[in-house]
Amino acid sequence: MKQLQAVALAIWLIPLSSAAFGQPTAGMSNDDPQTAAPDGRAIEPMKRSLDAIQAEVLGPGITRQVVHGTQTTFSRWHLKAGAAVPLHHHVNEQMTWIVSGRAEVHSGGKKYELLAGEIMVFAPNVEHAFNILEDTVAVDIFAPARQDWIDAAAEAAEQP
Repeated sequence: MKQLQAVALAIWLIPLSSAAFGQPTAGMSNDDPQTAAPDGRAIEPMKRSLDAIQAEVLGPGITRQVVHGTQTTFSRWHLKAGAAVPLHHHVNEQMTWIVSGRAEVHSGGKKYELLAGEIMVFAPNVEHAFNILEDTVAVDIFAPARQDWIDAAAEAAEQP
């Protein structure tokens, strides 16, 4: 078993060592096109700038920017003090990182205070709500990707 693990590690390291020494890896070049699935999910390496992603206004004092991968969704939120995200749940695991600011979280009958630099993890289908205590920037990572958001964006794009 240890030999199998060593072989797997060596196979994984070969492309890394080639890249580290400036040697191209087979089938890779710096000018390969960056492509996405029709619904916007990245299917090949895709570099994005959050500054280039238009923020969606979801309610008073709540905006978000979203990037979908094939299996995860990344979102950055700008939340004004006094904003609230009502109690909800979803089939996705969620990791919330408070980049700056402060929020109060309600989940499982408990109240938590999240400060800048702190992360909270919600298992799938666990109810949670947020009250924003200070202007806050938060990052959420969801797995699997938020299909409900993908579907809603596709429907909105179809509207005239």
